[in-house]
Amino acid sequence: MTVFGCCCSCIAEPCEAIYLGPSGKPFPAAWGKPPEIQTKDYRPLPYGYGHGSSTLYHWIQTSVMEGCKARGQKGCSRLTITPQQSNIKINKWQQA
Repeated sequence: MTVFGCCCSCIAEPCEAIYLGPSGKPFPAAWGKPPEIQTKDYRPLPYGYGHGSSTLYHWIQTSVMEGCKARGQKGCSRLTITPQQSNIKINKWQQA
């Protein structure tokens, strides 16, 4: 799902697309556009994004790990999510 920003802020400047997860929670803009073609399986997604395909799950995991590595945080390679941890807030890894 794609949602565009407020009409007031888009009049003079182009709007940046905001992509929402199945739960309605927005993905960080730095992640870019989610994959368009996805598998037809259904599983819990990490970080409170609801449920979706394994394609979307792996895109979220990869995006989090790339952001972690870009910030030079240690332990990025060990960052994996189990179904019990699927509601962890993404902000834990977004901190600069």
